[in-house]
Amino acid sequence: MNTNQKIKFVAVLLTLVVLFGLTAIAQEDDADQRYTIEVVTNPDFAPYEYLVSEEYEGIDMDIWKAIAQALDCNVNFNVMDFDSIINAIEAGRFDVGASGFTVTEERKEQINFSTTYSTAHQVALVLKDSPLANAKTADELMNKSVAVESGTTGYYLAADVFGEENVTPYNTYTDVIQGLVSGYDQFAVLDDLVAESFADKYGTLKILDVSIPGDEIEEYAFTINKQNVQMLQYTNRAMEYLQGMGVIDDIFAYYASINYDPEQVGYFSAHPEKLAEIDVVVKYQPTDKYTIQVATNPDFPPYDYTVSGDYEGIDMDIWKAIGYVLDCNINFNFMEFDSIINAIQTGRYEVGASGFTVTDERKEMINFSNTYAVAHQNVLMLKDSPLATATSWEELQNVLVAVESGTTGYYLAADVFGDSYVYPYNTYTDVIESVLTKYSAFAVLDDLVAISYVEAHPDELMILDVELPGAEEEQYAFVFNKSNTELLGYTNKAMTYLEEKGIIDDIYAYYASISYDPEVEGYFSAHPEALKKLEVLVHYVPGQMKETVQVATNPDFPPYDYMVSSSFEGIDMDIWKALGKTLDFDVNFNYMEFDSIINAIESKKFNVGASGFTVTEERKEMINFSETYAVAYQKVLMLKDSPLATATSWEDLKNVTIAVESGTTGYYLAADDFGDSYVHPYNTYTEVVQSVLSGHDAYAILDDLVAVSYVEAHPDELFILEVALPGAEAEEYAFVFNKADTRLLEYINTAMIYLKDTGVIDDIFAYYGSISYDPEVVGYFSAHPEALAAIQVIDHYTAEDPGSGTEGKGWLESFWDEIIKNFVEKDRYQLIIMGLQNTVYITIIGLALGLLIGILSAIVRSFHDLRGNFKILNAIVKVYITIIRGTPLLVQLLIIYFIVFASSGLNSIIIAGIAFGINSGAYVAEIVRAGINAVPKGQLEAAESLGMNFNMAMFTVILPQAIRNILPALCNEGISLLKETSIAGYIGIVDVTKAAMLIRSQTYSAFVPLIGVALIYLVIVLILQYLVGILERRLNDAYR
Repeated sequence: MNTNQKIKFVAVLLTLVVLFGLTAIAQEDDADQRYTIEVVTNPDFAPYEYLVSEEYEGIDMDIWKAIAQALDCNVNFNVMDFDSIINAIEAGRFDVGASGFTVTEERKEQINFSTTYSTAHQVALVLKDSPLANAKTADELMNKSVAVESGTTGYYLAADVFGEENVTPYNTYTDVIQGLVSGYDQFAVLDDLVAESFADKYGTLKILDVSIPGDEIEEYAFTINKQNVQMLQYTNRAMEYLQGMGVIDDIFAYYASINYDPEQVGYFSAHPEKLAEIDVVVKYQPTDKYTIQVATNPDFPPYDYTVSGDYEGIDMDIWKAIGYVLDCNINFNFMEFDSIINAIQTGRYEVGASGFTVTDERKEMINFSNTYAVAHQNVLMLKDSPLATATSWEELQNVLVAVESGTTGYYLAADVFGDSYVYPYNTYTDVIESVLTKYSAFAVLDDLVAISYVEAHPDELMILDVELPGAEEEQYAFVFNKSNTELLGYTNKAMTYLEEKGIIDDIYAYYASISYDPEVEGYFSAHPEALKKLEVLVHYVPGQMKETVQVATNPDFPPYDYMVSSSFEGIDMDIWKALGKTLDFDVNFNYMEFDSIINAIESKKFNVGASGFTVTEERKEMINFSETYAVAYQKVLMLKDSPLATATSWEDLKNVTIAVESGTTGYYLAADDFGDSYVHPYNTYTEVVQSVLSGHDAYAILDDLVAVSYVEAHPDELFILEVALPGAEAEEYAFVFNKADTRLLEYINTAMIYLKDTGVIDDIFAYYGSISYDPEVVGYFSAHPEALAAIQVIDHYTAEDPGSGTEGKGWLESFWDEIIKNFVEKDRYQLIIMGLQNTVYITIIGLALGLLIGILSAIVRSFHDLRGNFKILNAIVKVYITIIRGTPLLVQLLIIYFIVFASSGLNSIIIAGIAFGINSGAYVAEIVRAGINAVPKGQLEAAESLGMNFNMAMFTVILPQAIRNILPALCNEGISLLKETSIAGYIGIVDVTKAAMLIRSQTYSAFVPLIGVALIYLVIVLILQYLVGILERRLNDAYR
């Protein structure tokens, strides 16, 4: 070989080396571009996960190696204690948790589960030479030490069956087995395959043929963060492919063939060629999916309600469809109806979906989406009500009317019957409960809501066929923050697509088919395939990314807004899901009290309010309304055995208490028709209905579908009274938006028109009709996810910076205008006066009763301490004090109101005074006792040496000195009691705080009413402190 040949040879060789190096670098770069899925596990759970020479092996590990191959990803395994994994997933530290997780409802509230891949059950493992080795029943294992791994199914089962005192929880299964082998524990409870694996490893162990009580077949799945829906979807897609190809079956078969030996390498380590044979199904690259936060009040069936913690209803299903169409997540958030618009204004949530009626007044505060329903106000009452035969609204006068605060029914009732007869409740549940318990003669509420409650209480409630003056057809729409015009625009485009596709019609049809039963899951929960049929029209990402529209809703308004197993369901929710799909954005539903949603929208806390908002001129002044999507009527919901069940006109419903949700149309209608003094405003429809059921209120006034939904939930107790309420007109529901968010409103309206034209909204309503508006049935898109998948994305909504806006009035002038609007206009100060009177009454009753109970209890305890008397009474007093001081006052109030004094006929103010008095008495008892103990014992001895008996010495010598010592503490307790009465609104009493909330629900002013109430409390407290100071000085002078 000559020199030239040698040079050519070397050149070729170098070229090949360079090319090989570049190829390797390119491959490495390509590998680096692959996403690495971070999987956290506890490799102490053979045969599912274990280590062999520091290599991760096991069934779970092999499945994830296969998933990574199918998704063209890398996978990295991380070690963590089992009971810390879910928290780590929630915190976003890892993508996936894989350690034999059993699917449970409790865990579903924290994380999402993948498709299940295995089943298991719990077994008992013992040493072969143990005295328990021949046990045949679980009874033979009682009172024996049992080893378990902390946080596992075995741990909870062992604690339930064998008692926590006998359970030893360890951090790992290795420690569990060590505790068993060492003789520290007598047996262990663990999963069957895991037990087989350890029995194979340790020849000294055996599995008992014993059935453990409560042991059921468990399903294993991987855990994924709730927000990481994309990871969940890709994982499930890959698992579906692997199951179809038989790969997962091959993995299980391999481990069975090695007897689940934890010292053997795993399937793909033994057969690497099998991993290489798996095709790439889709390349996974994570992208943020926007979550629209929807605030709803799931107390408004069939629009909004909950079934087993899941949000259901027409609103919920529409929002699921919107979310699917816009390729978004939707998070439903519970909120009182009359708080939703406030929450949307403040930006807390993006959408309010709870059967919001489109009104000009709301449009001034928030934006409305396209409308998706039409509603009318109906009168709902007990079938046996004396008013059940009423034929006109005049017959319904001078009785208490239950309405939900802040709703169209509330304002209508207030206008027709007078504020003094209207009881505004926080929820429709309270409204219905008020009717059922006969505290209110009837309720005024939206038509479908009333139907829903009648369906829930078919034997008790009825809708009275009476037309209320001023009751017009309402259009429902979702509500958005004014500044969130981008989300509104996307929502409207999605809703338009859903209507064109018939999805909203399907949703309504479904709820009609279930008779608007609020105990039946929503359309998409019942037909998840319908949601999947929808097409993603656009990937909603606000501001260069997929947007998450924050929807404020009160999921207490089935079928429009409710929850099923922590999932937001209902017409509003489904429309928003469809809007999300149509405009390619995420939807996150956020819970909020209904009467706070508009304020939240105004303050830009959320983008949209969606909770069956009735469109009203007053609301239009505060927010913008979307296109309407539903029409509702206020209905009267009452117990079937109510004396008013036979009422034929609204006049028959007068002079009884009425349950309503605060801030709702039913609240205002009841207040107008029957007067404020008869109206009990509750925070949620759940409380409204509970009030009717418990007999505290004669009936409730609520939206028709919501009433139907609750009737469906209580078919043997409730019915809708067919009585027309004066002022009850067809209401239109719409979503509410912030005034500045015109961009979102434009998008949402476009999408809603599309959803209407395509029939999506009709499908949603049809679905809820098909499930009788049952609030325990999942929503349309939960039941029919294919319907959501079929919705096309018609546009890509992106939010824009709304800017600072034009310069307005000075802050002082604006503040003065707010004072005039909130307290002077329409004589709203009278609500404050009424609330102040009720607050004073409750405080006086509570203080008097508390002093009586407290002093008597203190005397009993002191007599026992000093003389050993009253042993039984002392024990009773100690239990009383422990229970009262150890439980929340609000819980005590609700128990006393809804349970202890249910159907008692007592005035709510008296019941509240009793509840506060019982609570205060426990604290007064300890204050008085401490004062008695503070008096030197020598005083008692000296008195007795002078010939006084014990009783005389106690009442003439000890107590006078004790009172002087405890007077400041007693006065402080009185002041605390005064401030604690602010929770009286939870049982429908209009105290000072509730009065402020009612004013907020009318004016949608977030702060001025609350500041006014705070000043009232402050002035009263300062006056009391001044008077107490004078009294203290006089006592001190007297004792000098």
